[in-house]
Amino acid sequence: MFNRMMRYFGDEVRAVHGVWRKGVSGRPSANIDRVNELTAAGVPLGDAIVQTWTVTRAGKLGFVRAQILGQPVGAPGAYTEIDVLIERPQQSAEAPGE
Repeated sequence: MFNRMMRYFGDEVRAVHGVWRKGVSGRPSANIDRVNELTAAGVPLGDAIVQTWTVTRAGKLGFVRAQILGQPVGAPGAYTEIDVLIERPQQSAEAPGE
C-alpha cells in the first residue's frame, strides 16, 4: 500500500504521517513489532523507528528524517501506539534556464 501511494502522489509528497497501532487481539503490526523487538533488546526508541518497514521504504524514496510525534503508548518492548512523521527535504527550485 505504501508503494502504491508513493507511485500515485510521486515527488509531491514531502512528509508521511505514520499512525502505527498494535493490531486487535495482538495481531501483527510490522512497524510496532519491529520497534518492540529492537527496544526490548535495548535499542533507543528513536533508533528503532528508523529500522522499521515504513521508514526504510521511505528512505529509498529520499525521505531522510523520522521523528516521533506526541507520546508513544507503552514501554520499551511493549509499545502499542506510535505516531511518526517521516520527511523528505524540499527540493530547491532551479533557476530558469538550468
